[in-house]
Amino acid sequence: VATAPDFREVTTSQNEKVAVASFKLSDATGELKVSAWRKLAETVKELTVGTKIKMRNVYAKKGYESPLELSSRYSTVIEVLAE
Repeated sequence: VATAPDFREVTTSQNEKVAVASFKLSDATGELKVSAWRKLAETVKELTVGTKIKMRNVYAKKGYESPLELSSRYSTVIEVLAE
């Protein structure tokens, strides 16, 4: 985890209020933005810089700030790895 998650509530185009937490991940190859939605936003909001995580079943898309961005789905699993 490269940045502390920014937790907020947003209103979708269907007028539904949902939680989202955005943060950046990095490794030796670079950095990318991650958006964790709904229940996963609650899961990641306490992550701290330097925590190692593993993400499965995420959606990769073209980002606004970077060439690639990850977004959680209903089937996404986020696992905190041992130091």
